[in-house]
Amino acid sequence: VAISILTDVLSVKLQRWISIFSGTAGFFYLCYFTYYAVHEAIKKTRILEASTTLNFDIHVWIVRWVPPIGIGLMALMLLVGTLKVISNAQKDT
Repeated sequence: VAISILTDVLSVKLQRWISIFSGTAGFFYLCYFTYYAVHEAIKKTRILEASTTLNFDIHVWIVRWVPPIGIGLMALMLLVGTLKVISNAQKDT
């Protein structure tokens, strides 16, 4: 997401470097977050986490896999976007 008030005054080359830096930093952050979300999902899957109601158990461990999958896909999309910026920068030079 580019804020045009800040990026309009920068050169195109500096805009690319900022985009590459922020994309790389965001990718590593999302990978870190995915790693720990996967570990949490594995822990809850091993104990088959469930929420006990009056008549039956609701298995909660299945839903614990949604955040790591979603965050991992976000990291992948950010990586693809950053690689596009890098490849476009190489074509322009």
